[in-house]
Amino acid sequence: MKVKSSLFLSVVAASMAVFAQQGVTTPQTESRPTGFRFFNNHLTIKPYVSLTYTYDSNIDTSRHAEDDSIFAVNPGAQFEWHGEKWALTGSLWYRYRYYCEYNHDLGENSYGENLAYTYSSSAKNEKGWTLMLSERYGFYNSSDDLTSRTGRGVWRDRETFDMQGVLERRFTERWHADVQGQYTSLDYKNKTGHYVPLNGWNQYGAGVQAGYAASRWTDLLVAAGYSRYHQKTHNQAGLARHYSYNSDA
Repeated sequence: MKVKSSLFLSVVAASMAVFAQQGVTTPQTESRPTGFRFFNNHLTIKPYVSLTYTYDSNIDTSRHAEDDSIFAVNPGAQFEWHGEKWALTGSLWYRYRYYCEYNHDLGENSYGENLAYTYSSSAKNEKGWTLMLSERYGFYNSSDDLTSRTGRGVWRDRETFDMQGVLERRFTERWHADVQGQYTSLDYKNKTGHYVPLNGWNQYGAGVQAGYAASRWTDLLVAAGYSRYHQKTHNQAGLARHYSYNSDA
């Protein structure tokens, strides 16, 4: 029987963000702007960076305990750009993890971004149109070996991308309807001859919805949707080569 015994200690070494203090109001912080502001305060950019040290006495969470020290750096930036009826928000991020003993197997070098756009032709709950668009991308760096006793790094290098869109029409204060669409993708960066291939996938979806807001807390909805799923498969020859490679080793 495997016994799970691990100790996790984490210390934030440094964190820098251009934010005013929260929970404390003074004449200095009350008027202090948050982030860097441009275009008459319509564009706000908030950069940050964090440094972290972690000691883990059982990095694989298994009875064959291996300890390590991990250093991580995570810089990034958030922004918000808005007009009278529209807003564009987003962020960029980067993450690097260094394992002192097992960096070749577990080190990480990941990054990503996301954007969201909203437009509304009228005030909330009033007659008019609302358009919402969003997208998100991430590259996650990780390695694994499904044949090892540790099973470390279950997730290997992969890319994820998804986007969504909603167009809503409010006919009255209570009646509304919308159409929706979305796309999601997962792609594994398989290394032929090293790992058993993992299958990524694509998914498409669309839908319509109509509703009646009976009260402030109740919204009666009728909806219909359609989605399609496609799996990215890998040929069996590559899988056979992998097993041949491992057996020869």
